[in-house]
Amino acid sequence: MTCPPIAWMMLREEKSMIKLIAPLQRRDDMTSEQFSEHWLTKHAPLVVKLPGLRRYVQNVVFRGRSGYDGVSATWWDDEESLQTALESPLMAEIREDKQRFSVSDLRLTLRERPMLDLDVTGRETIKFVGLLKRREDFTPEQFTEHWIGMHGAMALELSGIRRYVQNAVIGGNSGYDGVAEMWWDDVASMKSAFEAPIGAELAVDEKRFLCEVIGMLVVERPILH
Repeated sequence: MTCPPIAWMMLREEKSMIKLIAPLQRRDDMTSEQFSEHWLTKHAPLVVKLPGLRRYVQNVVFRGRSGYDGVSATWWDDEESLQTALESPLMAEIREDKQRFSVSDLRLTLRERPMLDLDVTGRETIKFVGLLKRREDFTPEQFTEHWIGMHGAMALELSGIRRYVQNAVIGGNSGYDGVAEMWWDDVASMKSAFEAPIGAELAVDEKRFLCEVIGMLVVERPILH
């Protein structure tokens, strides 16, 4: 499987919707079950009322050492639509409710860059989510070129991968440069892929352009799609 030309991938990115993700860490006085229930039954009904919201997925973490328990993902037509929602009166209520179950404040505004865009709708899949930070000796442009042209092309050779999306961070001072998402049928399929020679090559290549990867395995919980 070959990687599309970088210029073409950048053009797709420019035409994609805006995606906002927020990694969530539960409060110390809540169990994982309490966190998940509040997020689904109390918080989600507030979020879906935001003006201009196109899609909303809750990613429930089930494995990883990231310290996060979930990753919220919402989609918007453009930056103006997102800003309108963030400035709406409802947003104050959402922020207040978030404090009832989460202690994290990290938020990343992204543009999606689909590398392998197979339809996984209706399939039972697991997903790897990785928060990426480039090496200090790499410019943002060098990071993007390596991520698409080298690392992305290698990742497409992983056996059993169902979908692969690179998310480029736009604006803000989050400290991160991108978010990688990879879908698999199950943990065993993913483990088998990364134990193959290409998996070892990817691990080596990570160090060529990244200084930090915060990874977690999640199960998607679609709320609005």
